Amino acid sequence: MLKKIVRIGILLVLVASFMFTSAGSQAVKALASYPSANVWIMNIPWDGTTAIDGWDFSQSTSETDYIDPSMTVGAYKSYLQGKLGYPVDVLFDTYAQGGNVATVPSDSALMGDYLCVYGLNHYHIYVFKAEQKSSENLRLTLFGYINDNSKSCVLWSLDGSRPVNVDSKCGGGSELVCKVKLVGKNLNYDCDGNHDWLGEQIVNDPKWLEWADKFASMNGNK
Repeated sequence: MLKKIVRIGILLVLVASFMFTSAGSQAVKALASYPSANVWIMNIPWDGTTAIDGWDFSQSTSETDYIDPSMTVGAYKSYLQGKLGYPVDVLFDTYAQGGNVATVPSDSALMGDYLCVYGLNHYHIYVFKAEQKSSENLRLTLFGYINDNSKSCVLWSLDGSRPVNVDSKCGGGSELVCKVKLVGKNLNYDCDGNHDWLGEQIVNDPKWLEWADKFASMNGNK
């Protein structure tokens, strides 16, 4: 009887070992199926130039990442902001011009649009600290998202940093299409493509202005 119990125990251990090994192999395989990326964390603000050869890399660090080409640039920037703890500017080197000129993408673009053209399976990404504009009395920023079923969702930030809880609040795959700023006592919108309707809907609704003004005032942005 004891020998039988021992045999059953050994069998269960072998089965469990096979299951975990198989699951781990599948996870590694799934990760490796995404294109790899050289990600340069520059740790400085972007100076506005796209000539990579003239950038200061002395404070930068580099890492390798794997990226889903179907992800939007805005979603990737949100991921980086959550990881680094500050808003970022992201530029790509597509090697289309000899590998020395970076491309500035829109947040609505797909990451797959910026794969390096020579290999079609790799990225070179440069991540800068996004500077906060101090010349305007910016009291609050509203971020307008559209999700897969075309419904809109609005999140907010007092310091201009993009929200990191988009998926939990607006649904997975939500795409940032509008920024609406409360400057002084006015809401000003800046939207991508054909999504101006969302910005207009927000700035022309007196309830949004009333709420934004009250919320900013309550939180120290008078």
